[in-house]
Amino acid sequence: MDISELARLLDPEAWAATWSTLSEAIEIQTRREQSEIYARRIIDGGYALVKLPDAELDGAGQQCWPVSSHDSRARVTVRASDGRIVQDMVSNPVPRPADARSLAVALLAAADYAEAPQAV
Repeated sequence: MDISELARLLDPEAWAATWSTLSEAIEIQTRREQSEIYARRIIDGGYALVKLPDAELDGAGQQCWPVSSHDSRARVTVRASDGRIVQDMVSNPVPRPADARSLAVALLAAADYAEAPQAV
């Protein structure tokens, strides 16, 4: 996520607002600038904000998170038998940075699911 996207998440009202007076315009512009400063601090601090993907159901009705890879069946699942997180058909080594990000976010989503009370 880049600074602009994060700034809009931090103060969505300021980015959606319109104004009819000069004072309203100044207030909104100030809020937008502040949200960009905060976003830059977060990103420059080494943090990454990612949107966790929704789980999909595989043919057996099991929760899974697809991973971009040369194999279209690459995915992360939470094994129903013991609640362990499993990487299926995922390349090792991971060939591209985009595939690594896809795997990372799928692992985060699976971990979130595995910790939830409804899992396993």
